[in-house]
Amino acid sequence: MMKTVILWLVFVLLISFFFLEGSDKQDLWIQAATEKNLETRLQLFENYKDQFGQKIEDNTRFLYYNLTQTSFLLQQFEKTIEYGEKTLTFENLEDNYKLDVGLWLANAYNLARKDYDKAYSYADMVINLGKTFKSMSISSDRAAKVTIEIDKMYIAPGLRIQLRILDAREGKDAKARLDLIQKAIEAYNFDKSSDFPKRIVIAETVELAKANMTQEAIDSLEKIIDPNDIGYSEANLLAQLYYRKYSQNKDEGDKDRAVHYYEKAYEKNKTDNLAVKLGQLLSKKDKEKALIYFADAYVLSGTNNESDTYKYLQQIWFKDLAKDKPLAEQEAGFQQIIEAAKARLGK
Repeated sequence: MMKTVILWLVFVLLISFFFLEGSDKQDLWIQAATEKNLETRLQLFENYKDQFGQKIEDNTRFLYYNLTQTSFLLQQFEKTIEYGEKTLTFENLEDNYKLDVGLWLANAYNLARKDYDKAYSYADMVINLGKTFKSMSISSDRAAKVTIEIDKMYIAPGLRIQLRILDAREGKDAKARLDLIQKAIEAYNFDKSSDFPKRIVIAETVELAKANMTQEAIDSLEKIIDPNDIGYSEANLLAQLYYRKYSQNKDEGDKDRAVHYYEKAYEKNKTDNLAVKLGQLLSKKDKEKALIYFADAYVLSGTNNESDTYKYLQQIWFKDLAKDKPLAEQEAGFQQIIEAAKARLGK
């Protein structure tokens, strides 16, 4: 924070040297630029505009840049739009300032609900300019840092503005949903610290699934998950989607993927329903593992001996895994399985 303040003061002092034509002019500029109260700062900059801003000079762009920034911070979006669009008319405005102003304008048009098309267009300007700015960077450690800053400060916010506009549109068809998902994936890849794009992908994936676009839903969701740290909702949704595919085509590979994601979901949230599902899916391929999940389900559901879960557990133990053991050994082993499940689950 202190570094930011110092940099701002340096910027203010440098810019101040452009306004040396008279002491009144210089004093008013410095007073406005160093004022901490935003409302007072805006008033001072507007006073400067009224007194000295009528004559367009080489550095007048800095005046309108400050007017745009301050009005935006005050959420006076009508003024942001007026001053911001004026700022962009200056041909000598540097690209880094265009990025700021374009983003403020996109936000202003969107938040004021004034013109969503213009909001989208200004966001597009920021995105494209940011990408161009990155492509011109010379390869170095500093350039790498600048690239990350542009991604997080400009390109990703621009994409998120566009996402909100597209998401708000009603009556989206399949193509519109797929376009929205692609935009969300792009935004997520530029800045993974924001979960908004991921929420959009998950919500639209559900809609694709309702439209029986199962593979498209899977492809979309797998592009935004972290395989090493997948959340419960993503894992559970992917498990359901792969299980649907398996139910339709009986492909064992889809069944294996369903099991994989159900297990990931179970790691995050141990419920009796998930444990039963895993037990059922594994009951033919891996009976010992299925036994563990049925035992967990039995304990998680309250050890009800009349439940279907208890019957599943009995069947897979007594009729399959322990069928050749003496009865006493079967019964002792059965109790050990239940006790192991209780210990595993902390019950």
